[in-house]
Amino acid sequence: IKRGLCSLQVARDLYGVIVTPDLSEVDAEAAVARRAEIRRARLARGRRQRAGPMAPSDGERVMPAGELLEVVRAGNGYAFRCARCRSVLGPAEADPRSLGLVLDEPMDAFSPLNRFGLVDEFVVRIFCCPGCGGCYSVEVQRRSDPAIAPEMELRLQGAADG
Repeated sequence: IKRGLCSLQVARDLYGVIVTPDLSEVDAEAAVARRAEIRRARLARGRRQRAGPMAPSDGERVMPAGELLEVVRAGNGYAFRCARCRSVLGPAEADPRSLGLVLDEPMDAFSPLNRFGLVDEFVVRIFCCPGCGGCYSVEVQRRSDPAIAPEMELRLQGAADG
């Protein structure tokens, strides 16, 4: 914000960052509340890519799969779980983008400069946990492209063995 790379409005609306009027520091309490609002809005507006169980799990964490997702031991196999709300999204053999919610946002919502680009042709796709609305992947795609472009594929040794 101080360097002019992000406006106050974009910082608030997209990242949930609320700064003091003199721009000297982040208002942590207001930022926590704003980020909760953002997650609630994602839950209300997002569309689920595929149906599946969404129960919390206390399964053993096997490894992180980014900042928000983790792989856990689930029954005789492995699953993706949200590290924030502990909801199991689905099997670890699936691409995590196919397991969550997806939201399409206009490119110019992220920066006023994007209004000079191909705003009608491209979209920012946000993939998030259907349990808490936490974002775990973002991609810029043509509107006509399928919403799910595979991001990762895990091959866990011993998955069939349990």
